[in-house]
Amino acid sequence: MAKHKMLLWTETPFILKSGVPSHIYFQGREDLTDNPTLLSRCGRLIGKRVCELVGNNVEGPPRQPLVIGVPTAANGFAASVTHYDPRSFGIFRPGYRVMREKLKESHGASGHKGFWVNGRPDPSRHVYFTIENVVTSGASLHQALLRIESDGYDTKAMTHLVFIDRQQGGVAKLRHDEYQIETLFELLDAVWVLTQLGEKGWDVDRLAKVENEIRAHQVA
Repeated sequence: MAKHKMLLWTETPFILKSGVPSHIYFQGREDLTDNPTLLSRCGRLIGKRVCELVGNNVEGPPRQPLVIGVPTAANGFAASVTHYDPRSFGIFRPGYRVMREKLKESHGASGHKGFWVNGRPDPSRHVYFTIENVVTSGASLHQALLRIESDGYDTKAMTHLVFIDRQQGGVAKLRHDEYQIETLFELLDAVWVLTQLGEKGWDVDRLAKVENEIRAHQVA
């Protein structure tokens, strides 16, 4: 993640989708999908956590875990889970499903029109998850979950993975709304690791700036 600069610092603040100004940006886009080794390592991390969660909640016959990527940035993370081999868990290899940003209405098979997710839910065969690349206020993820729910998925019964929690209140709000949220990294921890690795520009002063920014811009 450090090598491919998934975390970027800009001296001039930009505005996040949540409306909050920030100097630090998490990518998870072409930095992930252009680099197969990074993609594979992220997939093994996410896939292992998914299979742990499935293994801790075994009820009935074995079911395959399927991860739905929240569009569009998290689609790469969702696809990456296929790199994980869960044989040690005795669980089906995880797969993924693609979610759209807009409904497809004008073309395609009738069974695919009017749905947000490619594939209808079948809880007898699958255990469903979502993954979002980053959460600030949680509004984007919440909107996506409402759309997934309209497709027939039980979003309150699913686990929703967040690759980076910006620690600005969004994850807490979603949990308050009774969604099951699992975070893989917290922003301040990731920045601290960059300082420990001696990455150029990442030092204790910048770590303090990130911490101050998080405290100053709680949005939920």
